This record gives sequence, structure tokens and C-alpha cells, in this order.
Amino acid sequence: MSQIIPLFKRIAQNNSENPGDGRLEKFFMFKFGNKTFVIPVVDITEVVIPGAIVSVPGEPYLVGVVNIRGTVVPVVNIRDRINLEKNYVIDENSRLLLLTIKHAVYVGFVADRIEYRFKEGIVEPLPGEGRLGEKCFRYAVIENQKYPVFFIDAWLESNEFEAIVNVAAEYK
Repeated sequence: MSQIIPLFKRIAQNNSENPGDGRLEKFFMFKFGNKTFVIPVVDITEVVIPGAIVSVPGEPYLVGVVNIRGTVVPVVNIRDRINLEKNYVIDENSRLLLLTIKHAVYVGFVADRIEYRFKEGIVEPLPGEGRLGEKCFRYAVIENQKYPVFFIDAWLESNEFEAIVNVAAEYK
């Protein structure tokens, strides 16, 4: 994997142990359709041009798996969870963002477009409880605008994390 982002990640981890405590953080901006999200730089392992994605039967939350330099990476389908079309076209603007989850397993998701410059912003504290069954998400204020912060654990259930670990092991 890339050596640049892990170095930056180690430096930034010292500054972002408690997101939402008012500290300035660095973010990476990306889009799903017309919706813009940000993700803390410390959460990104690597950004690559998506290769051939092989579908995985029986796992509806996965687009499939992709081979990144010999490492099998499950690719998560986030689009249907934010009410965007599930079947989308990967084009020259699409990028695969890789994150590391439990047991040092990589997981990826395809963004329609990314902005390569890091943006500085402040993560707001977690809002109070939402309506019954509604997830509450943090927002980052960047250049006087609010953007939802993408934390992978907010989008996946615990059983899905375990299944991703199993899929990665199965396709090694």
C-alpha cells in the first residue's frame, strides 16, 4: 500500500483521538452521486483507480472484491444506504478509497469523484438521539459549510464487519 498516507496517518492519529472535541482536523472530500461527504485523512489507507471488481454471491452489501497488488479487498456498497442508485457506472473520475478495519483487513468503497486536496475543518459533537431507528451522523464544518463525516462503522452493522473479514480470508 502507499507509503505517503500511512506516514500522514501516524502523525494525524495523535491529534484526532476524540472526534467532535473541537480540534482542527484534515479531511478528504468525495462524492456519491451529488452528495458530498468528508472522511478524516487518518481513516484512509490508500486511494486507487478501481480495477476489475469480482462479484461475491450472497453478500448484498458488497459490490464484490478487487485485487490490489495481491491483496484481496472487499468493496462495500454504500450507495443504497444513502438512497442512490445501486447500479452505477465506474468511470474515469471514480476512485476506490481503501480503509483498514478489524484484524488489519482492508475494505474499499467506490466514490464517484474525489478532491485530492486535504481540507481542514472541525468535527461537531455528536448530536442527541435521533428519531427511533434513525442513525445520527457527525458533521464537519469546512469553509463555513457542513458536510457529513463518513465513518465506516456508522454505515456497517457488526455482523457485516465479520462477514467482510470472512470474505477477505476466503478470497485470499
